[in-house]
Amino acid sequence: MALISDIFQRKSCRTFNGLRPDAATSSQLRNLGMQSTNELFPDLTGFFGHCTPPVIRLIDSVEAEGKLGTYGFIKGARTYFAMSAGNAVHDKVMAGFMFEHIVLECTRMHLGTCWIGGTFSQSSFQKAFDLAAHNAAPSAEVSIICPVGHPTEKARFAERFMRRISAADTRKPFNELFSGIEPPAPSLLESVITDTAPIKCSLMEKIAIALECVRRAPSSTNSQPWSAKVTPAQNGSTATVSFHTRKNGKLTPFDMGIAYQHFHVACRQLGLNSQWTTDDDSLLSISVKLF
Repeated sequence: MALISDIFQRKSCRTFNGLRPDAATSSQLRNLGMQSTNELFPDLTGFFGHCTPPVIRLIDSVEAEGKLGTYGFIKGARTYFAMSAGNAVHDKVMAGFMFEHIVLECTRMHLGTCWIGGTFSQSSFQKAFDLAAHNAAPSAEVSIICPVGHPTEKARFAERFMRRISAADTRKPFNELFSGIEPPAPSLLESVITDTAPIKCSLMEKIAIALECVRRAPSSTNSQPWSAKVTPAQNGSTATVSFHTRKNGKLTPFDMGIAYQHFHVACRQLGLNSQWTTDDDSLLSISVKLF
């Protein structure tokens, strides 16, 4: 399972070396796309219980080569994940959560990835997505794609330009996104990134680390549409993190799902028990009790 170090190592890659992953790696990737929410996140079965799971497929067929259009934003990729999400907002939140799990697992495998929610040829990817179904029932239209492969050592000019346009190398300050808590000390972050064992620190320090992982999450145009308020219990043994969205764009539900995935990864590694609840069926506003 993904670790905090994978969150910090992940970055969007738009330039690949043109080689398809080997057979063993392709098999691993295909299995990632077929895993269900229940087997991956049994602690969140109830939280996502009313959602329709996304359909995620790996597109790596020879027939698809040269026919998948990304309008020049992606170079050298020969393998893609493609996802069809349900129409409801909460379905898209769940889809974002699951798809980011795949992205982080690819990071662990030293593969480059990039979330794409608009700048691709819908018709070409839909055809390849349907071909990859292998006679399965037809699915809704492809909403998200993600190239996956080996990055080149140096990003081309177009990629550097896109990173500037999307502000991909910048993040809003911690205290602008989160209230009721101070950012984690740099030394504390370094210790948890370089050591996979649970660290000894306070509950609030662990929550601060988990929220820093949320701050590092990718989002459409790097909008970072999430905010969170931390409310500790009087006895200090538990705390509640209340997430909300500060935006309501087309891709915002996916972005919130990505943020929740980063939070879940961090809480699991830090040894925090959690109870996820929502009063809003959209899942755009949730509360997580930590202890």
